[in-house]
Amino acid sequence: MEDKELKKLVKKSRNRQTKKILGTYAIMLLCFALIGLVFMSVYNYGPFKADKVSGLRDDRIKTVEQQSDVGALLFDQVQEIQMNTDVNQLTIHIDYYEGEKLISATEPFQVGDAEETGEELSGLKGSLMYGIPTGEKRMIIDFIGDGYRARGQLDFDEYLTLEKDKGWSSQEYYYEGTERIERDKKYYLYLTQTGGNMYLDFEQNLSKKKLKETKQTIVMYMVLK
Repeated sequence: MEDKELKKLVKKSRNRQTKKILGTYAIMLLCFALIGLVFMSVYNYGPFKADKVSGLRDDRIKTVEQQSDVGALLFDQVQEIQMNTDVNQLTIHIDYYEGEKLISATEPFQVGDAEETGEELSGLKGSLMYGIPTGEKRMIIDFIGDGYRARGQLDFDEYLTLEKDKGWSSQEYYYEGTERIERDKKYYLYLTQTGGNMYLDFEQNLSKKKLKETKQTIVMYMVLK
């Protein structure tokens, strides 16, 4: 075989190898692009966001871990729950116990009631924020969605009769945003009790045994419909 023919064969072989490598890279880039698009679609980023909360899957709620410095200055306690849901109504419930006896059950705040707002929402998507202003005994509740806002407040002295000299212990519930929401389920938000220590487990503080040991208990939760 002559040198020229050998060189041609080597060149053709290299060209085929180069094309294979480029083809493999192109397929990999396409796969990464598709994975990225699927990820953005699932977690509502970029062009898939629309009126939803970015970084949160559909039909999920999650607790925002970091609060702003301004919030820390204005509130003794503040919490934010983000949500992307197809429900049309959110109701905040407040249950007040003396010992294990339920004394009162109120609904001081609601979002998505068409009779009150005059509009029907197509799914609640946004942030539910609630906090106790520094030095006060009332809770401000705020829901902020895309082009929609609702605000209310809970006055502890109005709804309840906490004994101020007994000391308060309080706890917030934490949601990771992994579980799909269920309609008509209690989603605990906030708990405060007078006297004694609280368990780390939120729901354990609402057991009959713990309620018996505690003079007064306030529990706040939301129900989605």
